[in-house]
Amino acid sequence: MNHEPLSTARLRRRTSAEALGFQTTAYLQPVDGLVGQDRALNALKFGVGMDAYGYNIYALGTQGSGRHNAVRRFVEAKACDEPAPDDWLYVHNFDEPHRPRAISLPAGRGAVFAAACDALIEQLKTGLRSVFESENHRIRRQAIDQAFAQVQQEIFKEVSAKAEAQAALRQGKVQAAEDALAAAFDREAEAALRIDDQAAQLKAKAARTAREKAALAATRSVAEALDWYQRAAELEPEDFRTQVELCRLHQAGGNLAAAARVAEAAASNAKSDRERSVALDDIGDV
Repeated sequence: MNHEPLSTARLRRRTSAEALGFQTTAYLQPVDGLVGQDRALNALKFGVGMDAYGYNIYALGTQGSGRHNAVRRFVEAKACDEPAPDDWLYVHNFDEPHRPRAISLPAGRGAVFAAACDALIEQLKTGLRSVFESENHRIRRQAIDQAFAQVQQEIFKEVSAKAEAQAALRQGKVQAAEDALAAAFDREAEAALRIDDQAAQLKAKAARTAREKAALAATRSVAEALDWYQRAAELEPEDFRTQVELCRLHQAGGNLAAAARVAEAAASNAKSDRERSVALDDIGDV
C-alpha cells in the first residue's frame, strides 16, 4: 500500500486571525466555569448546595485545565449570597498558657479587636515605664523596702532573744531565760497588734468601697446592691450603716424576715440613741 508523504504545511492546523472576530483577548469576557465540563459544573453546584457538615468536593483534572480558578470563582459567588461568618480568634489564657482561649466576634470585628490589642500593648509599654519611673512609685517602693527591713530586724531580734533564753537555760540562769522570753513575747505581741491594725484598716477600706459600689448599683438593681452590701457586712459585721441599708434592701426585695433580723442586729450595734431610733423605726416598718 502506497502512502503519500505529508508536507510540512499540512502537519499543523492554521487558524486565520480574521476569522476570530477580535483583535486581542482583552476584548473577550472571562469564561465562567469549565469549558465543556457541564457534568463537572453540575456536580459542583450540587456539592456546594449541600448545607451540612461532613461533605467535601474533590476536583480532579490535568494541569492547566483551570479547575482551581473555576471552583474558586464558583464558591466565591456562592459565598456572596450567604451571611458572613463570625470571626474566630485565639487569645492568651493566663491560667493555662498552653491552652489559648477561642472567642467569636461578629464578622469584621476580629481585625478591629486585634488592632485594639496592638494599640493597648503600645500604650502599656509607655504607661508602665512612666509608672515605674514616677515619684509615687519610688516612694511606695521605698516604704515596702523599709517595711521588709523592719520585719527582718524583728525576726532577727526574736531569734536572738530565744537563742539567749536557750543559752541561759543551759547555763542554769533561769531568770535570765525568763527575761529573754518575756522580751521576745513583747516584740511578737507588738508585731501581731500592728498586723491586726493594718488588717482592720484594709477591711474598713474594702467595706467602704463595697458600700460605694452598692449605692451605685441600687439605682438599677436591688439584688446587685444587696450582694455588695452583704460583702461589706462580711468585712465589717457590726457596721451600723451597712446593716441599715441591708434591712431596707431586704424590705424592697420582699424578704421581711431577713429585714427584721438585720434591723435587730443594727439596733444592738447602735452607738447612739439616734442610731437606735433609726433601727427601731426599720423594725417597726417590717
